[in-house]
Amino acid sequence: MLTRVKKSMAVVGLCAVGAACSGGGSDSSASSVPDSAVEVVEAVGSTESPAIETTEAPPSTDATTTTEAATTTEAQPAAPESPPVLYGGDELAPGATGSLAYMSLDSVITVTAPDAISIFSATGAGGTGWVNLVAGSVDGPQVAVLANSLATLHTEDPTFTGEGASSLVAVPEDLVEWIAARPFLASAESGTVELGNLTGTYIDYEIGDLAGTGHPCADPVDDGKTCASMLAFGSYLRGFPAGEKGSVYDVTDGSTRLIVLTLGAEGDDVASTLNSTPRTPPENSIGPAIAAGGLLAAATSYAVPDVLDGLNVGFTVGDAGGFARLEPGWVAVYESPDAAMANLAVFRGDLMHWNPDLSDDPYFPFEGADLSSATSVEFATAADRLAGSGLTVTAGPTETTVAGYPAVRFTLEHSGPGLDRCAAPCVAPMFSSAGRTPLVEEGTPRSYVVVDVDGQPLVLAVVGDTGESLLATLAISTS
Repeated sequence: MLTRVKKSMAVVGLCAVGAACSGGGSDSSASSVPDSAVEVVEAVGSTESPAIETTEAPPSTDATTTTEAATTTEAQPAAPESPPVLYGGDELAPGATGSLAYMSLDSVITVTAPDAISIFSATGAGGTGWVNLVAGSVDGPQVAVLANSLATLHTEDPTFTGEGASSLVAVPEDLVEWIAARPFLASAESGTVELGNLTGTYIDYEIGDLAGTGHPCADPVDDGKTCASMLAFGSYLRGFPAGEKGSVYDVTDGSTRLIVLTLGAEGDDVASTLNSTPRTPPENSIGPAIAAGGLLAAATSYAVPDVLDGLNVGFTVGDAGGFARLEPGWVAVYESPDAAMANLAVFRGDLMHWNPDLSDDPYFPFEGADLSSATSVEFATAADRLAGSGLTVTAGPTETTVAGYPAVRFTLEHSGPGLDRCAAPCVAPMFSSAGRTPLVEEGTPRSYVVVDVDGQPLVLAVVGDTGESLLATLAISTS
């Protein structure tokens, strides 16, 4: 339920510095994503998109678990069954409820589609953090952006365009007051709000005249308009075009803080369905490490919750430690934050597709035709599928077991021209609709392991001895 109470602190009639106040329109579909912020799959800390390359296997939650080990861990406190997780491109039918993975470390954040519209999590969520919701179709107008405070940054510079994003500072405790003080607002009104179990403050804003203040909007729907940079959601810098009217909510359930931006009545309808349900995270959850920046302690076991439906995936890091990146449907372990390729990447197999053209860049935004033309992953025909593509199957496919489950393994090598996003030419034989791609780079063999976890496919990409060591510790346990 959305309960709003206006505060006496409401600020009305703020004008842009050196410009007359502008009433503006109610354009509600603006978002700008700089090229530098769009995808980071292949390479972490490099200009290439961090692909999920890996050879060694993921460490397990149970230090004593080996690749051949059985899969369950000690019983964990019972938690209410969560609604299905929304992944990038998923549709939430009117009246249906979905959960937003990794939006909270110790609770389940849910959202319900109002009767009048459907919702897509068009961009997925990054690490511990943000999701974009649009109405009607994946190309529909943006109605809301949700982020937690761990992944949300802001800038005080309205001309900021995305360069040097690491210099941004954390969202202030008084976010609503901070927004109200922006000199380019034409008007603002604030108060207190309740969104399910989440309570906090809100501000209704209207962006004023940005002449001489903002920057050209990056989103094609705002072509020719001027935008101000006020908030960055994780790696996503959002542009606020002149004349836009919307609301920002800053709410918490005591342990989780959410920042919610909505546009128009549809966005407020979405926000009104948000709720937070406490849950006990798995023992040795990777959540705190991700929240602290992603560094993994040496010789330590970690559990990644809900990689598959109702199942956690665990691994143990070696004596040198490591670094992890985490998103719904994908987790990757690197030797260090600046490593170009992950040693082990773990994907939900039901989100994987063959790339129709290995020379194409399979990154967001995916067009509908791209997804519909990609077939489901059929690893039994991998050798035939990859023949003549510059890729060679140098080992397998062979049957094996991982964490006690049956699996098929094969190794790919690339020779020849390819994408220029890697240290050497590389190709993308497959991609995940969650937005990550295990690239195969010339000179670096990559092994793929497809695990049948009681009917749920798990795809592992392994690189090097470190990847193999991680793979040997992989464990699967009940959420």
